[in-house]
Amino acid sequence: MAMHSQSPAGRGPAADPLTVGVLGATGYTGREVVRLLAAHPSVRLVLATSESEAGGSLASSVAGAADVPLERLADADLASCDAVLSCLPHGLGGEWTTRLGAGLAVDLSADLRLQALLARSPAATAARSEPARWRGVADGGGGDGPPVGATAAVPDSGTAALAYGLTEHHRERIGASRIVANPGCYPTAVLLGLAPLLRRDLVGGTIVANAASGVTGAGRSPARHLLFAEVAEDFRAYGTGNAHRHLDEMLAGAARLGPSAPEIVFTPHLLPVRRGILASLHVPLAARLDPVEALSFWRADYEGEPFVRVLADRPPTLADVVGTNVAAIGVATIARTAAPALQVFVAIDNLLKGAAGQAVQNLNLMAGWPETRGLQ
Repeated sequence: MAMHSQSPAGRGPAADPLTVGVLGATGYTGREVVRLLAAHPSVRLVLATSESEAGGSLASSVAGAADVPLERLADADLASCDAVLSCLPHGLGGEWTTRLGAGLAVDLSADLRLQALLARSPAATAARSEPARWRGVADGGGGDGPPVGATAAVPDSGTAALAYGLTEHHRERIGASRIVANPGCYPTAVLLGLAPLLRRDLVGGTIVANAASGVTGAGRSPARHLLFAEVAEDFRAYGTGNAHRHLDEMLAGAARLGPSAPEIVFTPHLLPVRRGILASLHVPLAARLDPVEALSFWRADYEGEPFVRVLADRPPTLADVVGTNVAAIGVATIARTAAPALQVFVAIDNLLKGAAGQAVQNLNLMAGWPETRGLQ
């Protein structure tokens, strides 16, 4: 799937520089967004919010950032921005993102993802017969919290008001949209790995997805179970029983990528490292595949993609991707089983391709720029 960088439909290339605001600028993801924007040649960061550090300067929190005052969200003049990237917590991001009027927005919370995926997609809607619920299980940490309601509604300003931001598979819609719901880090890894099989309708049973994340996936708020002494020299599963909040997003996203809606059993794990995700996917097949033929699907689908690397000789590792906006993918056929199956391995940096990097990639598309701008 070749990279595209044309201007969005109905909107010419954005004037340089684009004035940008970052909501929640001092969390782990917010700081990565700020760092990327500071080096972006076509944007000027003019607004940053932080409830915990309001009154200070963004430059004192993020090395290389502009000397922009940190404001409380309620005091921020969002109308001063051509575009906003929201790194607010789940339950807040969607509400503030949809207040922006005519500006461009990328929401990195979970609030708008299902709305973006289920809109105009009967197959995806059929994948979940019950009302969508965001789980109360914290990303990356295993701590329990209250359920978070995703209630924000996007004003109907046209057929392309909202897009789901899995860039490699929704590029055209992203480029024509005003608001993008940035995918979660786990769904990004899982869906990028599964897409070639889903598009060819080759999945023959329940997919088992095990994925391990570094502790930054749980956010920057202090929590006892994320202290160094609690995490170091340990490795644990959480969100067990197929109860993690990202599962609904994976199911709806998978249904959008192919003619059928597969079952997925998803178990996240907490790694004693700062950042990175490694997803290991067991995929039953509808028909047996030759190893060379199987790998050719990923090579064909991601040929020319600037931020997807298909490895021919080994599974990816965190060292392949940490600090980059790249998803590295490896594939292996499974021997000694009667039923045909594949193993698919995907590694990403949870703060970049799983969050901030993909958000900037999507902003580039929305503004009509090459999607690699500011990310190389």
